Amino acid sequence: DATATSAMKKIGGEQRMEGDDDEEEEEEEYCEEEYCAPIPNDRIVIPNTISYTSVIDAYAQSNRPNAASDAERIFRRMERARSETGNDAAVPNAQSFNAVLNAWAQTGTGRGAMRAEEILRRMVELGKGEDGDGDGEGVKPTVVSFTTVMNGWAKSNESGAADRALGIYRLMSELRDSGDTTARPNAFTYSTLIDSLCRAGRFEEATELWEDMAKSYERARANNGGKEEGGGTAAAAPNAIQLTHIVSTLGKSGDPQAGAKADALLDRLESLHSTHKLDRLRPNVRTYTAVITAHAKSRSFNKARAAASALDRLKSAYAASASDDVRPNVAAYTSLLNACAFAVGDAPEKREALRIAAAAYQQMCSDPNGYGAGVRPNQYAYGTMLRVCSNLIPPGKERTASMTSVFRRCKDEGFVNETVLRAMRGGLSEEECIEAIGSKVASEAKVAGDIPEEWRRNVTKGGGGFRNTQQRRRGGG
Repeated sequence: DATATSAMKKIGGEQRMEGDDDEEEEEEEYCEEEYCAPIPNDRIVIPNTISYTSVIDAYAQSNRPNAASDAERIFRRMERARSETGNDAAVPNAQSFNAVLNAWAQTGTGRGAMRAEEILRRMVELGKGEDGDGDGEGVKPTVVSFTTVMNGWAKSNESGAADRALGIYRLMSELRDSGDTTARPNAFTYSTLIDSLCRAGRFEEATELWEDMAKSYERARANNGGKEEGGGTAAAAPNAIQLTHIVSTLGKSGDPQAGAKADALLDRLESLHSTHKLDRLRPNVRTYTAVITAHAKSRSFNKARAAASALDRLKSAYAASASDDVRPNVAAYTSLLNACAFAVGDAPEKREALRIAAAAYQQMCSDPNGYGAGVRPNQYAYGTMLRVCSNLIPPGKERTASMTSVFRRCKDEGFVNETVLRAMRGGLSEEECIEAIGSKVASEAKVAGDIPEEWRRNVTKGGGGFRNTQQRRRGGG
């Protein structure tokens, strides 16, 4: 029957390998022959909405350049099947519309996002009906419809994309306020809108939206006797992933108070988690690392101390829970080293930054258990520690000795890459550098092949830009 045939199409769409365009064309030809021709009375298999939607979705999930246009073409054919052949079993529904919306949104282009928005607005009008009483053709946009279009704008990276996504959100809110329960935003809706705002660098608006979510969630939960279930409280609840995205954007903003603002957001998230005991509200290692990074990229005094405090909060969270989600990692430590390397202020400020960096580095090197379990320096940590020495220790024997010590450990551990060597060259004279490294050829290395394999045996793939540098040397991209 039509349902079985549709299921086979769906399976075929899921299993299709990239480049198997002939199968999609065969599906379309089958749709043309079986579904769009006049239907004889003795025909057993009657095309239906599921059949067409399966083909549309197959296009949406493919990687073909014109997949979105093809998906909409099948959708239009579906509409004609009803009007021209009298096939009432092939009436577009919300899922059909959503499949087309997804096809356009997946293009990641401004054109695709705009076309998706046009189709969405048509859905809104169909849902209203001719007299505007909401008794339309039974096709009303759902939360998936709105969120898909918002996601299309977020992915497009077009100028003004965030405003277009906000416009869709406002349209959704208007329908919700008018009593349309199908247009109620959920957590993914808010995550998509936050992503769009963050991509545009509008972290303040993203923060306000997240805070509104948090307050609405707490009010709804209070009205529900302190319980989450019921009243839609769980559907639109805030989460740590959203806030981590905001903090990461804040760190890239250039805001001189980025660190302090990141601390305040972390305070809010920890408070929510402490109150409601929900895993989705628990800050994870990425959250804490984003806060440390926000301090590192700020221009505030005492940023090394503030970054160390954020790392201490991560350690405390791990000590309290022993959860891998908050286990300190090398990225968190490296972010702290970066905050120290670029400390601003007077001599005492920089001496403290050096002390903090040295303590963190020593913990990574000598503490295989406890908070540092599994935290060992890699090429990024070694390279950043060399920058600490270069920036915070005056030229002379102490700087040379410190950088030589860090480099030799890095070499013994097999983490020497071009970034590490560049840091050595930036902090030492040519003679000092050659003596510390032990090889003139290696000290001048620009690509991985110039460094002894034993020295770089543990460098992660592509670490330090070696792969790209080699490609450029060969004339590649």
